[in-house]
Parts: sequence; structure tokens; C-alpha cells
Amino acid sequence: MTEDYPMPVAKQRRRWPWILGVVLAFFLGIGAGASTVKPADQAWQPPSVATTTQHSDKITVTVSAETVTQEAAPVQPVGPATTMQSGTYQVGTDVVPGRYKTPGASYCYWARLKDDSGNFESIITNGSLNGPGSLTINVGEFIELSGDCIWMKVA
Repeated sequence: MTEDYPMPVAKQRRRWPWILGVVLAFFLGIGAGASTVKPADQAWQPPSVATTTQHSDKITVTVSAETVTQEAAPVQPVGPATTMQSGTYQVGTDVVPGRYKTPGASYCYWARLKDDSGNFESIITNGSLNGPGSLTINVGEFIELSGDCIWMKVA
């Protein structure tokens, strides 16, 4: 017994929707990229030579039309200082001799020394304070400071 069954017919795939999708994607891709195109007045220009100028505390670098400013390292004073913080200083070499004042802080220690050997016998006089104070130092001495005080020379 043979029955005739209809032979399945392969459906032809429609290819135009796929091609249409590719074409649309191509044009949308170009449209999205169009925003990155610069107008003629903003077109690329070759970079100019960089120029650098330094003022008292800033360095300015100019490249093309852009300016970049960077803080320069603080200028170190020439000669002995007139302000002191924690540390050991040689009077006349590191700091100017004379009278110094501090507005004070939570704790300040000072010691006038004959030398910087660190020996107990080198202490001429010393003290500590919890507020404002003053101190007179002489050429040839060393001064040792610790704590949060900033000592400034009195004119």
C-alpha cells in the first residue's frame, strides 16, 4: 500500500529584511559618528611651540591656545631665617640672632645650647610654655625647639 504524501516544499527565505537591516545600521552608524565631526572653525590646527614663563611662585606653560598653570616650589630665602619651628638651629648661620616671639600652642619646648652635641652640659638655659612667649638668642649659640610653636623675629 502506497500512499502519496505531498512532498514538503522548502520555503524560500526572504532576504530583503536582513539586507534592509544592514543598510539601516550602516546609515545610523554614520549618523551617530557625525556628531564627532568638528565644524570648519574648530578644525585641527598644528601645535605651536610651547612657551614657559616663571613668575615669583607660579610656572605658566602655553601650548597652542591652552594655558596650564602649576604651582612652583616655594622660593628658599637666601641667608639666615627669621622664623623657626621644631628643630635645632645655629644662631647666626641658620637663623638671625635677636628676640623671637610666639603666639603659643598647646606645648612648646625651647633650649639655648653652647653646641649641638646633644650633651646635657651644653644646655645654657631651657623652658616650656603653653601660650605666648618670647626668647632672645645670640650669635654662636644653638637653639633647639620642639612642639607646635612658630617663632617669629621681632623687629
